[in-house]
Amino acid sequence: MSTGVIFGLKFPTGTYTAQGFDRDNQIGSGSTDLILGAFRRGMITGDNAWQYLSQVRWQQPFLYRAAVDPDTGNLALYKPSYQLDGAVGVLYNNWYNVLGFDKITPLAQIIGSHRGHDRGEAADPFNTGFDRLMFSPGIEFTKVLDEPNNRVLKVYFDVEIPFYYRVNASVNDAGSEGQLIAPVLYKLVTSYNF
Repeated sequence: MSTGVIFGLKFPTGTYTAQGFDRDNQIGSGSTDLILGAFRRGMITGDNAWQYLSQVRWQQPFLYRAAVDPDTGNLALYKPSYQLDGAVGVLYNNWYNVLGFDKITPLAQIIGSHRGHDRGEAADPFNTGFDRLMFSPGIEFTKVLDEPNNRVLKVYFDVEIPFYYRVNASVNDAGSEGQLIAPVLYKLVTSYNF
């Protein structure tokens, strides 16, 4: 049905200088990242009701900004590592005109991620980086607001439940040991075609 490539840049828009937090736990990283990937979506059944999806995405930081290291108070460089994400899943594409929506699409996917160790003077390489596998059930609601002008509202929600997690954790690092990880992740995406 469709195959494509993903290309983008992530700019350093989120804060990365909040006091009391190390750079890995900030909202932003202070880096500009290159994003490359590919996706594929196709039919499982001939009536198009059941479909499969797959995606791979690589994010590589390449421009970095220094910030004050909360441990030393000195200006220090933080270089976040690359991250590789992949997903495979199945969706049901045949619920039309349900609950006032033009289409409701439930899906289930397995998401895998690998992130390397961070580098730089402000990094904690022994306590950064991970591998994880998550099961992710989700649902997308589609509402056509203006058909002649192709104005469509979509709302997507999923829950990402890790069933395998391996984090890098130092046992002899004085001060900070291990990583904080979320037991469950939630995602909400809203889009509007205009």
